[in-house]
Amino acid sequence: MFTGPISQFPEKILYIQSNIMEIFSRIDTVRLKMRFCLVFGLVCLLLSCSHSMNMDQMEEMQSIRNADIPPSLTEEFYRAANDFEDVDTQMWLYLLELIPDDGQSYCERKRAMLNSVSRELKRYFLTRQFDWERGSGGLEACLMMQYEVGEDELFIEETIAGFEELGALEYATIIKELIPIARKLNEQIEAAGSRGEEFDFDDSRWEPYENRWNSASNGFNFYSVVWDGIQKDPSKYVHPR
Repeated sequence: MFTGPISQFPEKILYIQSNIMEIFSRIDTVRLKMRFCLVFGLVCLLLSCSHSMNMDQMEEMQSIRNADIPPSLTEEFYRAANDFEDVDTQMWLYLLELIPDDGQSYCERKRAMLNSVSRELKRYFLTRQFDWERGSGGLEACLMMQYEVGEDELFIEETIAGFEELGALEYATIIKELIPIARKLNEQIEAAGSRGEEFDFDDSRWEPYENRWNSASNGFNFYSVVWDGIQKDPSKYVHPR
């Protein structure tokens, strides 16, 4: 999650931009409309704080806002990059644009996109998606999402496999441990609802796992593994539109 003054983090524009693109493609339920309103509120907050930024910061944010999405992911695109940050956002937004708009559920449409890309791009998308979702709403949001929307939009089992393939074994272990906890928690929530009772949403049960995730992040950067793979064989990450 981002911390500190907003004006110090122009990369938030990228975070908001990618979320808006994704949310636009999935606004088909009341819950998702509410989520879009939340993101829109964040945009408004950024605009309200813009007066405190100097001209250089404003120009930097405008440049990020206008970041080009490549027409395709080519070997030349990757070879022109100096580091992972040069390609990460463009890769992410490119993949989001591949999600079809054919009337199916968002989960089904996302699955269609994942089936159209290489194993390496699929792994990148799933692990990045989970990591960013966790940074936005915490592990609770990630593990409870499937019960809220009725579908496994994060493709949990495949995401676990993706983390394992990248060597992020502690991430994979944490998710595995949380799956039965989330399932039991959902059962308790439903039981309380059937009795007409309010459920005690105690966030403290997630804190030890959040702390473990943070510790794992300090000791291992799976994005560097992705970047190493791109540098060694960019052909595995290409995609012609």
